[in-house]
Amino acid sequence: MTKSTPFGSLEQPFNPLSLALGAEATFVARTHDMDRKHMMETFRRAHQHKGASFVEIYQNCNVFNDGAFAQITGKDNRANMLIPLAHGEPIRFGAEGEHGVVLHPNGSLEVVSVADVGESALLVHDEHQDSRAWPSS
Repeated sequence: MTKSTPFGSLEQPFNPLSLALGAEATFVARTHDMDRKHMMETFRRAHQHKGASFVEIYQNCNVFNDGAFAQITGKDNRANMLIPLAHGEPIRFGAEGEHGVVLHPNGSLEVVSVADVGESALLVHDEHQDSRAWPSS
């Protein structure tokens, strides 16, 4: 509840990244205000991109929602909650890169232990892949 919405928001929340992808934006990213270097690099790349760009920022507001994103961006949680993507690199995360993402033949994704499956089984991030379709392998 705020001064502009004294009875709370009546609308159901939606995922802005899904909306951007559905509108066929060709550069879609998310960043947070606790990592200035990543945020600046994301803005630079969005600005240089030829086409529609959309950047969602998780930003803390000390007045209305202080700590709202702490479970994701807090120093104790960050390594296990944020998945950094680098073009041409396997999707790994965790303090020691111990977690990864695999793509199953049915198109589903799964978070796995890299030690269990090996790095060669991990999905490789391809920023040029058409966002409307998964890679065939």
